Amino acid sequence: YYMGDGLIHSTDFTTDTDLSAGVSISSGINWDASLFNQFPVMNNTADVPWFYNINTSPADVEPLPAFDPNIRCNAIRPFRSFLVALNIRESAVHQDNRLIWSDSSDAGALPASWDIADPNTLAGDAYLTSTRGEIIDGLQLRDLFVIYKTHATYIMQLVSTRNVMRIQRIQL
Repeated sequence: YYMGDGLIHSTDFTTDTDLSAGVSISSGINWDASLFNQFPVMNNTADVPWFYNINTSPADVEPLPAFDPNIRCNAIRPFRSFLVALNIRESAVHQDNRLIWSDSSDAGALPASWDIADPNTLAGDAYLTSTRGEIIDGLQLRDLFVIYKTHATYIMQLVSTRNVMRIQRIQL
């Protein structure tokens, strides 16, 4: 897959296919993409995250279901059965030290909720304000999710309490 200039394409190195036909995608910058439960998930910082729906015929690109339409993120990454949105803009407010994680999803499915106020889901958020700088990115490392800020690194771990995730700064 490759993205840019308001388009999302797939290629088998012989044929290029425009997956974004019929969909309005902004010409966002800093595209990122990840594979989550067999679904390619793509983000361009200007729109809600997109996913390539492999369950439709023909397969097409759609906005990530249940993701708040007022939220944008600089990156979205998989972590176990969750998706994690990093460096958040909600409406006109940029919260560059905030991250949001989805509800846990079943195997082969996308998260059904991102509602952090719903006590029946595992969705949540956190603000990494103990250090300066913005969240740059994050990646899963075994059972941990490593969060990179401009001046610090954190680890996030799934815990069995209502808090769902424990986040700690890595002290070097």
